[in-house]
Amino acid sequence: MYKIIKLIIALFVITNAYSAVPNNVTVTNLSDDGSIGSLRWAISSANADIDINQIDFSPGLTGTITLTSNLPTITSNLTIIGPGVLDLTLSGNDLYKMFVVNNGSALTISGITFTANASFSGSIFRADNNNSSITATAINVVNNTRSYAFYTNNPSTITISNATFTNNSGTLFGSDYGSAPNTTSDIVTDYTNRITVTGSTFASNTGIIFQTQRYVKIDDCIFTDNTQPIGYFYGVNRYQVLNSTFTNNTGWTLFYFSSWIGDTPSFGAGTLSANNTLFEGNTFTGNTGTVINPGGSDKYDSKTTITNNVFSNNGTSYTGTPAVVSNNTLDNFISSVTHAVVESTLIVTMRRPVFNTNTGSGTLEVSDFDLELTGGNATLISSTPTSISVDGNVYTLGIPISGEISGAEMITVKPVINSIYDGSFNVAGTTQQNNSINLKFLDDDADGVSNFLDLCPNTSAGVRVYPYNGCEDTTYPFITYFNYGSTLKYPSNFVSTTDHTLYYTSYDSNWNSSIGKLTPEKVISTLFTPINGYVQSLTTDTYNNLYFVHYDFDTSLYEIRKITPDGTTSVLLTTNDEYLQNLTTDILGNIYVVQNNNSSNLRELKKITIDGTVTILASDTEGYFQNLIGDAFGTMYFVNTNYNTNSRIIKKIATDGSITELYTTNEYIENLKIDTLGNLYFVNYNPTNNSYDLKKLISTGTISNLYVYGSNIYPQSLAVDAMNNLYFVIYNGNTGQQQINSITPEGIIVSYGEFTGNELYNDRNGTIYFNDNESRKIIGTKSVQLTPMLSNFDAMTKYYFDGSFQIVSPSTDSAGNFTFVSSNTDVATISGTTVTIVGAGLTTITATQASDALYLTNSISADLTVSTTTVVTKNGKTSNSNLNYVNKNGAVGSSNGLGVNGESKKTKSN
Repeated sequence: MYKIIKLIIALFVITNAYSAVPNNVTVTNLSDDGSIGSLRWAISSANADIDINQIDFSPGLTGTITLTSNLPTITSNLTIIGPGVLDLTLSGNDLYKMFVVNNGSALTISGITFTANASFSGSIFRADNNNSSITATAINVVNNTRSYAFYTNNPSTITISNATFTNNSGTLFGSDYGSAPNTTSDIVTDYTNRITVTGSTFASNTGIIFQTQRYVKIDDCIFTDNTQPIGYFYGVNRYQVLNSTFTNNTGWTLFYFSSWIGDTPSFGAGTLSANNTLFEGNTFTGNTGTVINPGGSDKYDSKTTITNNVFSNNGTSYTGTPAVVSNNTLDNFISSVTHAVVESTLIVTMRRPVFNTNTGSGTLEVSDFDLELTGGNATLISSTPTSISVDGNVYTLGIPISGEISGAEMITVKPVINSIYDGSFNVAGTTQQNNSINLKFLDDDADGVSNFLDLCPNTSAGVRVYPYNGCEDTTYPFITYFNYGSTLKYPSNFVSTTDHTLYYTSYDSNWNSSIGKLTPEKVISTLFTPINGYVQSLTTDTYNNLYFVHYDFDTSLYEIRKITPDGTTSVLLTTNDEYLQNLTTDILGNIYVVQNNNSSNLRELKKITIDGTVTILASDTEGYFQNLIGDAFGTMYFVNTNYNTNSRIIKKIATDGSITELYTTNEYIENLKIDTLGNLYFVNYNPTNNSYDLKKLISTGTISNLYVYGSNIYPQSLAVDAMNNLYFVIYNGNTGQQQINSITPEGIIVSYGEFTGNELYNDRNGTIYFNDNESRKIIGTKSVQLTPMLSNFDAMTKYYFDGSFQIVSPSTDSAGNFTFVSSNTDVATISGTTVTIVGAGLTTITATQASDALYLTNSISADLTVSTTTVVTKNGKTSNSNLNYVNKNGAVGSSNGLGVNGESKKTKSN
């Protein structure tokens, strides 16, 4: 009996040991035809035989299995052990599903590379309903272009570890449906739809990685060089990102959250905890966008905890006000750094109150900061600031600097490690945002080049200089005439007077127009603002009067108005139902205007003389007049377009009023301009082939092409300077860029691409103006300046005892300031306009006048002779330098002194 019992026990043990051995089938080939040995056959076999629970692969089998149809759905528990990701690849052929698990089955899979997924939610792994699950390890996911390669639906889970995901452009993970508790739980099974990824690497993916609506946990993973968000998390489930590293990802945000927390129904608004969304123990470095965006409202923020993470050199660490942000190393402590060059200090502004202990107390000290200086000439004596002062969140640090600043120095303010904390126990990392700036430099002539580098320290304002020496670039035609910043809005229609006063139209925030005035001294003012109307067609005459067209919305009247230099305003012409345009003047002060009658279609070209006489020079009911201009001799030119003949004619009006035709074409004429030699320039448009040409018409009638606009290149405006250089603006429809070009009289074309101005205006002086709206500057060409005539600076004779006197500036026609220099400082020194006599002798005083808007710099010299005389001092001695001399009446220091023989001697000029 005892032997029988032992035998039964032995058989039981052997039977159980045998049943623990997995029943497996082996894949022996790479085909997908369902034949014996194929993966498709193996899965079908496992589905058909409940005793088959494992699939493996023949040793040495390598290559790619390319699907020709969807793999069979897995309906029973199964383990698939691949040979390794380098040996076996499974391709969905961009069409077919791989592993779908349902019916509560569990799939465990490893050692395979997955690629070329199909368009299906869960085209690589889909855990579908009834607590189905997929557990994968040591897999590779590469070059999948279609979204939702991995998907959990209803109660189901996907768990992946030690995997690699690279170069996928489709969204990788998705999920929906399944239940979740309305209170945050640490029991994972409380969440029936779950995705968990651990120990895996995601690199160079261009699609979204997680776009899910149910539980996600990411732990101990690496994300690098991905270009889209890591996680779009929707729904009210729990999301945890733990102990992972994120480096150089470029998505606009890495994590974004949206759910119906607080909406109807208000699921979880008052019950989900502050760590329902949890970021803990992660390192974020070099990511260009926002790292964490909790969702943009308090209902999301209040469910987010960010703790024990390291943020370094990211675009933005987090947005909103998460419920908990604590014990992180953050790079967003510093809001800004500015440099005060004269005081030699840095002004460091913190985003929030900070302390030098992690207990929420302690004022920052100089030892809490580290300075680093690179480039340029100046150096730091020490990396520790020399001083610190505190005003709220603003810290002013003294800079221990040596040497003159050249302009190439960059200074970086770094918190010393574990030295600066905020009130939530976060510590400032040694790498910070907004903590590096270029040091400002001294620049006496405001040309943008430091005094250290500037070899031309008296450069005129607004001119372009060479950045390496501060000297004027004489080949460059433009200057910054006026930097208007935020004071003007779209200034245009520039006209100027003979004294370089500039008038223009500008607009307010509601686009109401007005006329502004800018003096040569750069004083800006508003000259005229319509009550309820607008202004246009500005022009000036040689007497510096301003003319413009004003339209009144209330009365529907057009007026030509005149404003004299002293501000007197008058109305020269009023019309009703006839609009006025192309206002201009000739050298004699006569006004020309085109008047258009809306009712009769009559167009009239009118001349208004100084005494107010109105003459009709030309009329037309079959076309219109445009591009009215005048030359320096009083001759006027315009373009006459005829609708019936489809012709455009350039016509000339002589000073006696006679009109002749210069050029006729059936093509369009735009932007007529004239130079000082009487040559006309215009843009010719051919509608047949949609082409533009820039043409020149000389006084003999010969016409030539100067410039042919390329395909999709469009002209915008023309202007001529005092040297007869033609400037023109082109718009490139291919690039969306504008460019200013010039053509010399010799035909040389030069391009200037730095500006965005498109309307060029030239005045009678040949100065060209335009608005560079991007830099908010009025740009002008350099004026042809004259040399001022200096006079009335004659030789001077003084006595030693005169002591000092005020020098009188020479007569001049320039407004530039004078400076004075003495050639012999042993005789006289000069400070400002005060000459101090030092001793007897001869010195030459040179008066130098600075340039202004019209005149160059010039100088003039005069000799100063200082003589002395020997007189008796009050103590009875003789001297030619003692100021305590006496006259014959005993008075000290008067204009006369007592000579050694008792005679009266002159001692002062006055």
